[in-house]
Amino acid sequence: MSRTTTKTEESVRRVPGKACRRDGSPQREEKEAGVERFLRSLPVFVGTHRTAIHSAVFIVYLAVVVTVMCFHEPWFDEAQAWLIARDCSWRELLTVRTHYEGHPPLWWMLLAVPAKLGMPYEWGLKGVQLLTAALMIWLLEFRTKLPEILKVIMPFSYFLCYQYGVTSRPYALMIAAMFLVAINWKNRDEKPWPVVLSMMLLCLTSSYGIVIAGLFSVLWVFDFTRSDKSLF
Repeated sequence: MSRTTTKTEESVRRVPGKACRRDGSPQREEKEAGVERFLRSLPVFVGTHRTAIHSAVFIVYLAVVVTVMCFHEPWFDEAQAWLIARDCSWRELLTVRTHYEGHPPLWWMLLAVPAKLGMPYEWGLKGVQLLTAALMIWLLEFRTKLPEILKVIMPFSYFLCYQYGVTSRPYALMIAAMFLVAINWKNRDEKPWPVVLSMMLLCLTSSYGIVIAGLFSVLWVFDFTRSDKSLF
């Protein structure tokens, strides 16, 4: 009886395309083939609908950030930046007060526009932050040449979505300036001004931006001198 059963099982295993095999290999092969076809068609689909996908990611990102902003109570450093922008004169913002904050005055000057116009505290603070976050993700989606999968995933990561998107700090503007440097970096020798202006913006956003822009400048000088040794 067992010998008959064994022969029957072996004959079933030898029948091609049989879906009732006990080891389940036909179903597994069909699933693997389906996954392979999906992965092959994915770049074609993304290439055909690239603008629609990026627009959808941009809209969903803004919707998520606005929703979280509605429930986010600004922290003390966010409120302090608003008070400095509201109560200090333009001269103090440029020459005195923001020196104690350890960063360039651009962020406080941006906040000073709605603050001095009398806008409500959270509306003005979060409105400026939303504009900078939107600029950051717009550059990521429509101007950078990163892999498509990163353009879909990165906007919803912790830092780009919450820390740089919801909390009102200059980091979203700093990341946007870094994207601008990366976008124009390839043509830096032929068209240097877009890179220079992007690095200037990077310097104005944060003290960390000054360090990053300085490293970009050192790398640029090193590459240039290495390609043209007659400068020595």
